[in-house]
Amino acid sequence: MSVLTWSPLSWGLLTGQYSGGRHTPLSPGRQKWGPRHMTDPDKYAAVEKLLTVADDAGLSLAHLALAFVLAHPAVTSAIIGPRTMTQLDDLLAGAEHSLSDDPRRDRQHRPARHRHRRHGREVPPAVAPDTGTAPTACWGAGHHLAAGGTRAGGNSDGRATYRWDVEFLHVPGLLQTEDYARALFSSRIPELPSPDLERRVQHRMQRRAIPDRAQPTSYETLIHEAALRMMVGSRDDARAQMLRVLELSEADHIVVRVIPFGLEHFIDVGAAMVYAGGAVPKLDTVVRDGPHGTVFVDSEAQLAVFRTHFRRMEAVSLAPGRSREFIHKLSKEL
Repeated sequence: MSVLTWSPLSWGLLTGQYSGGRHTPLSPGRQKWGPRHMTDPDKYAAVEKLLTVADDAGLSLAHLALAFVLAHPAVTSAIIGPRTMTQLDDLLAGAEHSLSDDPRRDRQHRPARHRHRRHGREVPPAVAPDTGTAPTACWGAGHHLAAGGTRAGGNSDGRATYRWDVEFLHVPGLLQTEDYARALFSSRIPELPSPDLERRVQHRMQRRAIPDRAQPTSYETLIHEAALRMMVGSRDDARAQMLRVLELSEADHIVVRVIPFGLEHFIDVGAAMVYAGGAVPKLDTVVRDGPHGTVFVDSEAQLAVFRTHFRRMEAVSLAPGRSREFIHKLSKEL
């Protein structure tokens, strides 16, 4: 028997945003059930103790909670519910942690029998053999995105046979250098603590292996000139990033096209996206990040719209050879 756990952050109570008796306004989805859970003084007292444990371990409370859930031998995956790419990046970075056998953790999280509040019956800890497979954190919005980038049952980084990226403000993550990624994450508001920043950078560097693996995914990206000219980090960082893009663009399975400023009648600026496709088109997925969170699109009608958007932008972008010349010229300007 294996276990797919739900809400390892306890409806947000273990995010670290609820401490010292501070209550955050409840979202509409939590207003019916949330008041009993999110205002329980015993739960807030537990959160204060867990914050101390997390500090001692050098982790954020959210990372501690997720690592604790995934450490159970019966747990194969934990369903998470991030609303933004920032939250998703943070939680996936947290899934990389493992906990040591610390007696303080045992006292705080004794794996004893728990009483189900609604039904009043005791529920023993799940018993299952250790399969030797590391558990993963999953995107819990109908289609799952695992820590390794696999959407369970769908086409994403782990299962996609091709991927299209469209970016207007920065270089796509799969092409970023470590210094560029660090500068990008350093610009976050509020500022990330140094350990969290480094975890995100390393997670992004691990994902760079996707186009470099033995059977690489076919990858095409359309990058607007604005993203290339955006000075992320130092001038040297920006130039090194352009040289990295040029190097990768030489690979047989990677196509880089530039959308220059000079295009006439270009109206698709709002269509930045990631499109992951595979052998079964119905399982294709589009990921879009906006000011109100991340949206995963998988309806056939909407996928058709995004495929049309991509093809139109591809048609007006520079050919791969001209794009390399364009990027090389920009790198010389730096």
